[in-house]
Amino acid sequence: MKLPIGIDDFGKIINESYDLVDKSLLIKDIIEDGAEVILITRPRRFGKTINMSMLECFLGIHKKQENNLFKDLKISTDVDFCDTHQNKYPVIFITFKKVSAGNIDLAENLIKQLLSKLYRDHKKYLYEKLSSFEQKLYNRIIDSTLSAAELRSAIQELTGFYHKVTGIKPILLIDEYDSPIHSGYTNNYYEKIISLMQGIFGDALKGNRDLHKAVVTGITKVSAESLFSDLNNIKSYNVLDKGYSQYFGFSEEEVLVLINKSNLNIKSKDIKNWYNGYFFGDSIIYNPWSIINCLAQQGQLKSYWINTSQNTLLESLLSNSKANVKEQFETLLQDKEIEQPIEDNLVFPLLDKQDSALWTLLLYTGYLKAEGITLIRGQRIAKLQIPNDEVKMVYEKIFENWFYSTESLSVKNYNYFINSLKNNQLDIFEQVLKDYISESGSYFDFNKNTKEQVFHSFILGLVVGLREDYLIKSNQESGYGRFDVAFVPKDKTRNGIILEFKLASDIKDLENKANEALLQISDKRYTDIFKEQGIKTAITIGLAFCGKELKLLSKNINL
Repeated sequence: MKLPIGIDDFGKIINESYDLVDKSLLIKDIIEDGAEVILITRPRRFGKTINMSMLECFLGIHKKQENNLFKDLKISTDVDFCDTHQNKYPVIFITFKKVSAGNIDLAENLIKQLLSKLYRDHKKYLYEKLSSFEQKLYNRIIDSTLSAAELRSAIQELTGFYHKVTGIKPILLIDEYDSPIHSGYTNNYYEKIISLMQGIFGDALKGNRDLHKAVVTGITKVSAESLFSDLNNIKSYNVLDKGYSQYFGFSEEEVLVLINKSNLNIKSKDIKNWYNGYFFGDSIIYNPWSIINCLAQQGQLKSYWINTSQNTLLESLLSNSKANVKEQFETLLQDKEIEQPIEDNLVFPLLDKQDSALWTLLLYTGYLKAEGITLIRGQRIAKLQIPNDEVKMVYEKIFENWFYSTESLSVKNYNYFINSLKNNQLDIFEQVLKDYISESGSYFDFNKNTKEQVFHSFILGLVVGLREDYLIKSNQESGYGRFDVAFVPKDKTRNGIILEFKLASDIKDLENKANEALLQISDKRYTDIFKEQGIKTAITIGLAFCGKELKLLSKNINL
């Protein structure tokens, strides 16, 4: 197989005989969509840029080649459509993918360079047929000496030049439109970049009489109030919508074809657990970046998609989130679902203030999936889950980082802590746990009024490093009740481990409460969960908390 890893130039993929999953019917759906401006949002690395390149190659009047790139693709079977639309339009294609900068001045310079290249690429088709005044403007944009007003109107001016010269209204393709905005939010110049991009897109898309159609792609739909204000000719399609759902990412059938073609001995179930799990509209979708990288690496199942970004925004938002959000993530890490409100648009300034903004971001960026949607008083409520093992690893890594983010809580100390529980060294486990609680107050705000759920969430976050060796169960039925946390060993010769938590109102009462927790494990027969799995021995642990103080009592039992 010849897989196009990192190649998003459609013409190069066809001409150099790379393997391609045929998404060419997207072209017909785009042209027949009645909207003048189409916004499609999908997670990164899900094929947005290659699809935009495909649109340019098919529609572009200057992209016609002797060797028809589409002759073996599905779109070629619709001869009338091809005769009417193939290579019939001026096409302007611009991607903001690489506009990522630490400050607004650098971002603006990167956009000027982008526009300069765009104008240079189209110069041979336009320049000689423009007036002297227009040529001077053209040169200022190429030389990056344009004014602020000319910067904002540059894309719109180019559509006008094409309409004037060819008599045909052009098609505008804007890829990864929100990349500068994500960067602006991360680097604290959000309002300034929003103002700039609002001007650029407003001039290009709103009431532009020289425009035939525009297709815009990005990761999220940034709040209409701030970016697409007054733009009433736009139709948007996000991951919850059926429109275009099959064109971004791979279907199960497409993945099976690729696996068979690779001649690799890969179990489809394993591929599914690692890279499937997305629901786009009514389509079940695999992560395309991960699939082609997995096949290129001879079927090695590991993280590919998460390594294309540092996940800095995600880690920052989760690390600074409220305790209730951390509790929700512990539910998600147990392969359970949670119900949360989802917004149509993303309001960046609310990300650290409003929970629904955070859940919206995580869904639209591919870090969560929606199993189902209900409408309650006009608000969309989604049943959210972690989509697959690859994404689950992101959260587990973030949780681990919370607990060794200071000098005293190093990776070495964290592993020491984890091994102490595995090896029944509970005096070490108790002491390190006390240190963690003392150091991690900024995340969990431990005090005498702290609820048991917060400690529960804290402990579950701490022990993510045990998931390789144990199935970690939380708040599940066993015997005559519900235990707090159980560690079911994958190696049945190991001890099972049960933890039960209690809150003490006073430090003097810690030992009594820890003993009460131990008795509860015994009386309610929580260790039955291990007997059912054929495990012969268990460690039962009672943990009592009072603010940042704790007491641990334990027993070793034969089952």
